[in-house]
Amino acid sequence: MSRYGLLPSLAWVLLVLSLSQTKLGGLLWVILCLWGFALALRHPPQVPTSARHAALRWLAACSITLASWLLMSIYWKEPCCTPSSELNAGLRLWLGALAALLWAQYWPVKPEWQCRINEGLALACITSLVMAIVLMRGQLPSHPIPWSAAVAMLLVLLFPQALDCAQNTAQRKWWLFCSMLGLAAVLLSQSRGTYLVVGWLIYVWVRSPSHAQGRIKPLQITIAGVMVAAVMGLTSGLPSDPLRIREGWNDWTSARQAENQNTSLGARLALYELAKKTISESPWVGVGGKERLHRIHNLGQNLPEQEASKLAHARTQGHVHNGYLHSAMDGGVIGLIGFLASIIGLVCAARVWQHGQPAARLQMQGLAFVHATTALSNVNLAHNYYAVMLSLCAMLVIIQARAQDPST
Repeated sequence: MSRYGLLPSLAWVLLVLSLSQTKLGGLLWVILCLWGFALALRHPPQVPTSARHAALRWLAACSITLASWLLMSIYWKEPCCTPSSELNAGLRLWLGALAALLWAQYWPVKPEWQCRINEGLALACITSLVMAIVLMRGQLPSHPIPWSAAVAMLLVLLFPQALDCAQNTAQRKWWLFCSMLGLAAVLLSQSRGTYLVVGWLIYVWVRSPSHAQGRIKPLQITIAGVMVAAVMGLTSGLPSDPLRIREGWNDWTSARQAENQNTSLGARLALYELAKKTISESPWVGVGGKERLHRIHNLGQNLPEQEASKLAHARTQGHVHNGYLHSAMDGGVIGLIGFLASIIGLVCAARVWQHGQPAARLQMQGLAFVHATTALSNVNLAHNYYAVMLSLCAMLVIIQARAQDPST
């Protein structure tokens, strides 16, 4: 590792361990951000590349996100990120996007870094599986839901590289194996909102260059997808219910038939109803973070005691467990635009590579997919770790794309 230099080696070790401790992931993000600024001070601008164009789009989107959330923070007199965490997350996304642009603009390219990053991602997937096996769900770093989303983000970065025919065959097989270990970690985390990444991986497999060359038959992929879905469904019949699918179904039926909301899913359903009612009252600017907390903590208190007791679990929550509803509840249309910009920015950045670098395109699209789908069941940006990992992964995609840009 010495031939890579001390700082690159430290960054690589932190990438490998980024899923084992939130502070290690945060430290890697800080190092790459500061490194980007140092590059701008020490090196002249490089020839504009597709990576730079992608970074500009991502930075523009993050600027919209930060500006909209800052506006709502000032409007509701909550400038210090409490009790709302959007401004905090928005700042992390924006700083990471700016650093990514500096990497794309000023970095004297070292092509071997692409493979080096893939090796770090592969070992990080192994680390995640060890964590998922050794630790109880509640002991996972930060929180099991954003942690599993972070694993999924590293997974969608590695998997397209594992299917890229331009890479070494032996390395691709190793990366593909590690990708499967990362997927196992996602499933063992029992965070149901992240399971949709399985569908994305199947889509990437279908779209991979090897499939385009006829090495993978569409029928085989379809059958594989059906089999994966069937196996995941059949786990609900096991006594331990390892994927919590049976638990989710029981929670749903309990909430709908017995009107008991004192379950994980039941509380979410009650909070969704509260959010929709609140948004209808103030659709343009929402009600702010303080009022949101007040409404959640007093949910059902005006009902008879027996009815109010069914909402006890929902009243202990700090948000409505849906990123879209949460943004609209706090900041109305303006707040929601900020959140949607963080998704659309990833999609627009991916379109830069529409006619080249398919791995980079699928990586950025994968981040958008994970970011968009995991927000359906949780407010991940309420956790600093998630914002840091999303920003970090977008930066890694741009660095890898810069390392293999044909214009370099």
